[in-house]
Amino acid sequence: MHSLRLRSLLDFFEPLPMKRTIMFCALLLLLVTHCAVAVPHNVNVQAANKEAEPVVDALKARLSGTERYQVVSDTIAELTIHVLCEDSEQYKVRGAVCSYSFSYFHPLTPVLRIPIGEGVGLVSSSERARIGEMLFQSFVEATTERKILDARASVEFSIALFCVKSENAKTCGR
Repeated sequence: MHSLRLRSLLDFFEPLPMKRTIMFCALLLLLVTHCAVAVPHNVNVQAANKEAEPVVDALKARLSGTERYQVVSDTIAELTIHVLCEDSEQYKVRGAVCSYSFSYFHPLTPVLRIPIGEGVGLVSSSERARIGEMLFQSFVEATTERKILDARASVEFSIALFCVKSENAKTCGR
């Protein structure tokens, strides 16, 4: 009786045929791949002056329409966009000229801000919403996962270099 149970148990764990094993692994890989959820990057968009507000509103709306970015205003964000615009109508030209900067803040050291991508730029258009779209496209290009990881590594490397020096041991908690 005891050997019959053992034999049944061994039959149950008999290796699956190769074709079924491959199909099972492929299905498992497919399920795991689609279940992985990317965490959105927090983005704070700042208008430096009144003329930048329509551009910032258009940019925030565009960022909010993605799954990759989450617009935040009351917390320290991982990524920051700073926009400053000048109204060009005072020069008898319709539209605006805006300068912008993209910054990365490391989660462990939010006071250390480093430029990401090109870092700064200048755009102009006769339509403020168009400027917002141009900034969005530049931001997406500047904040690929690779570039964010590079910025993070740069901050961590700088901190490590700082902490290696004996005179900084107290500041680094050594």
